[in-house]
Amino acid sequence: MRWGLKEAWSKDTPITVEVNEPIGGDWEMVNSSYKYTKTAAWAAQFNVPVAANGTSVLKYRIRARW
Repeated sequence: MRWGLKEAWSKDTPITVEVNEPIGGDWEMVNSSYKYTKTAAWAAQFNVPVAANGTSVLKYRIRARW
């Protein structure tokens, strides 16, 4: 399964967005555009930097079994 999330920021300072994604089933990360932490059996956390007046796109792909 593939997922994507786009973050936009219209301020003059950069930020880091903490993204907490619930993921069902027995899963493993296949690839991701940002480093992740498996915070629970059912969740992943990403810290996505967003430039001042910019956007960032988080893309990840998982393999899940139910």
